[in-house]
Amino acid sequence: MQLINEVFRQGGEHKYAWDFETIKHSLSDAGFTKIYKMDYRKSHDKKLEIDQLVRQPESLYVEAIK
Repeated sequence: MQLINEVFRQGGEHKYAWDFETIKHSLSDAGFTKIYKMDYRKSHDKKLEIDQLVRQPESLYVEAIK
């Protein structure tokens, strides 16, 4: 993932690229205990089902609860 991030950042245009395992580890280290990989426009909170269809292929949907 680190190598991918070097390419992905594109000279500072992007901050970081996440895969589920990497973000799950970081969230767990931050104290989150319930970490879920979600599908497009699926959420435990209906107010969060707001992403646009055009962004679905490039997005990772994750919910975490402390």
